[in-house]
Amino acid sequence: MKQMTVEQAIKYCQSGKWKKLKHAQLAWFQLNQDLLCVDFQQFHAALERCLDRPIFTHEFINIDGLKMEFRMKFVRGLMK
Repeated sequence: MKQMTVEQAIKYCQSGKWKKLKHAQLAWFQLNQDLLCVDFQQFHAALERCLDRPIFTHEFINIDGLKMEFRMKFVRGLMK
């Protein structure tokens, strides 16, 4: 996924376009961006809904682990 610049991330966040995304879209988009491009509280809530568990703030240091958990949850959901 193409990374946003600082200017693009600020503009995207302020535009509110991300508010139209579904929880899974919002979570996956932000997990794959190096810069915060959406409201953190909304991202946090969307990720908790997707993973169906509380996400503690210290877990965000391990984005790769959260991405893997997200992928596994998504793939399992497709298999059902």
